[in-house]
Amino acid sequence: MHCGVRLRLGRRLHPVTGVYCEYFVCDYLAGETKDKDVVENIDVVWVNRREVTRFIPEDKIYPPLLDALMERNDEAAS
Repeated sequence: MHCGVRLRLGRRLHPVTGVYCEYFVCDYLAGETKDKDVVENIDVVWVNRREVTRFIPEDKIYPPLLDALMERNDEAAS
């Protein structure tokens, strides 16, 4: 998948997996999603920002990422 990075949200060691993660707000440019880590992931799907918490409990989402998702939801609702 190709995307354009708009904003870096932060980085951390994931509290469950211990994997180093970096978080970005990006604009989709082209390509398809692919699950390149079948050991850790069940599947990869596109979901609407408003539906992310159906798949990941809100209290488990990296706070800066959750803030960015909620900010964009507020803008879309305006």
